[in-house]
Amino acid sequence: MYIQPHDFLDDRFIWLKILKDNQLFFTNGNAPMLHGIDRNYLYPDVKLYSVFYMILPAFWAIIIIWYVRIALSIAGFLLIWATLYQRIMDYNFPIIIGLIYGILPVFPPASIGFATLPFLFIALYKLYHEPKPQYLFFFFLYPIFSDFSFFGIFICIYISIFIVGYLIVRRELIIRFVLAILLLSIGYVITEWRLFYITLFSKEPSIRESFIPEYFDFTVAIRNFFDVLIKGQYHSASQHTLIILPVCVVYLIHINYNYIKNKTFKRIFHDQFNIIFALILFNSAMYVIDYTKWFDNLLGLLIPPLKEMQFSRMLWFNAFLWYLFFLMILSRINLKNVTKYILCNLSLISVLAIPAMYNHICYNAVFTIQDATGLALYDGFSYNEFFSPELFEKIKREINYNGEWSVAFGFNPAVLEYNEIATIDGYLSYYPLSYKNIFRTLIAPELLINDEARVAFDSWGGRAYIFSRDIPYNSLHLSDTQTVYMNIDPNVFSSMGGKYVFSRAKIENADNINLSEIGIYSIESSPYVIYVYERNVISNEKKLP
Repeated sequence: MYIQPHDFLDDRFIWLKILKDNQLFFTNGNAPMLHGIDRNYLYPDVKLYSVFYMILPAFWAIIIIWYVRIALSIAGFLLIWATLYQRIMDYNFPIIIGLIYGILPVFPPASIGFATLPFLFIALYKLYHEPKPQYLFFFFLYPIFSDFSFFGIFICIYISIFIVGYLIVRRELIIRFVLAILLLSIGYVITEWRLFYITLFSKEPSIRESFIPEYFDFTVAIRNFFDVLIKGQYHSASQHTLIILPVCVVYLIHINYNYIKNKTFKRIFHDQFNIIFALILFNSAMYVIDYTKWFDNLLGLLIPPLKEMQFSRMLWFNAFLWYLFFLMILSRINLKNVTKYILCNLSLISVLAIPAMYNHICYNAVFTIQDATGLALYDGFSYNEFFSPELFEKIKREINYNGEWSVAFGFNPAVLEYNEIATIDGYLSYYPLSYKNIFRTLIAPELLINDEARVAFDSWGGRAYIFSRDIPYNSLHLSDTQTVYMNIDPNVFSSMGGKYVFSRAKIENADNINLSEIGIYSIESSPYVIYVYERNVISNEKKLP
């Protein structure tokens, strides 16, 4: 099975596996990555997404979450259909649209958050029309299904905008929505108390204080606005371009033409389709505004803690809005059901067939065709090839590995972490700035000659990797005879307690950086040839405290 490594297998997936392997759920301690990162920096315990990794093997957690997400999406759109269109008996349309929404190639760790947006929509709708305690209780529970930094902060912002707008227009404070924000906030603090504790009470500066943002100029901002409006973005790939977008735009033109023709201009501003499209435009605009210097400075001046939030993620709500829009159009337009089914199924086919970052259905179909025909259509590693557990078990056994600190060179440190090898490198977008500074001294020789790596590390630093111009960490198939230079400071590696280097290629300058080759390992089922090096011990070495 092919599963995208980038921002998935090397991201929250591996953090959760580390937590399970080291019994760090619902407790405190240090995780064996980034030289013993505080467990509080990793993923929270009280999330539905976490629960699957607590009780299932990591691979099966991926699979079960996939189907749970589809089931939630279908149930959510059925609930919308039953709530808004009770007299319409054909439930096939929300099932198909829920299925499409459930398989969209969105950021996998946020998949349950995406899938539960229909339920949030209905809870808000019900709370507005039928203010009952059970709807408020939903808002207290909702943070179990979504993350504060992915969705929660922006949900609170949307509801706040509604409250202010309602107060201005109706001269009335809608208290139940204020309570909804309060209960949402309490729920997020409870489920993500580790994040809030570190953010609000830790005196340790994080790497986010060293971020150097990349700003859009006016021309780039305009281009990106239309790009994400029409195509979406890879973390929230709505796949609406070919079918959904034309249908929605044609319908918008139709209804607004009639309003203008009949001189009922006020209805333009009250029409639910125009309101949804306005939200889509607003979210697309926020995506580009988040990359402008004036907005960054304004947040820093008015609300400094929000400066670290990625307001570009407001775009993530567009995937749900596009399919809600499409569902509402199908309920209203006077077309034969066969025509509606054709539109639905064309949309489904476009999602299945168009490659995207997280379109695992598409890529696995390509791999299946490759296996059956022998054609070379796509080059990538399967799940088992990427992690190669049999190979690393062999290596650990033969070198008598016993938890010593190690680094990956020429491949992703997540591979070592998956195989329960402790690493001083790793991928985490929020960790102490002090460790980033230490790690920079380790890789400083490479950063002096590798501008791309230097800019990426200094302006961001989420990937604390042993960089190389010759073998990038995401390299696929390498020559067995390739040799490379590993540019690190051997004294810093020693002071960090580093013992092993696992490399995808022979290190030409191993002697100069105080390393000795102890073995070359490969097996038939793995695409890797791993060169293992051990640090030479010197009697007067100093260790980091």
